[in-house]
Amino acid sequence: LFSGLVGFKADGTAVNEVADKITPNADNTKFDVTLKSGWKFTDGTPVTSESFTKAWSYTANAKNAQLNSSFFSMIKGYDDLQKDGLKGDEQLSGL
Repeated sequence: LFSGLVGFKADGTAVNEVADKITPNADNTKFDVTLKSGWKFTDGTPVTSESFTKAWSYTANAKNAQLNSSFFSMIKGYDDLQKDGLKGDEQLSGL
């Protein structure tokens, strides 16, 4: 439930958790993420890339009034999810 793509050691060092590999492009504006296989939710449903993109988009969407939604402000489409009249299921376009 609380595992992320990356976790952190006690000294602050980042380590891949659910991510197997994170590869940036030359200017660090796009990242290809490969997930480790075998991760499942407690109900047995597999963890997929869509699990992350939907959760992040839900959090970023102003309609859902989530704390710390601005954490996703650097992702393309964030500003579109701050407008009035949203349904709450719109997705960040940069994911």
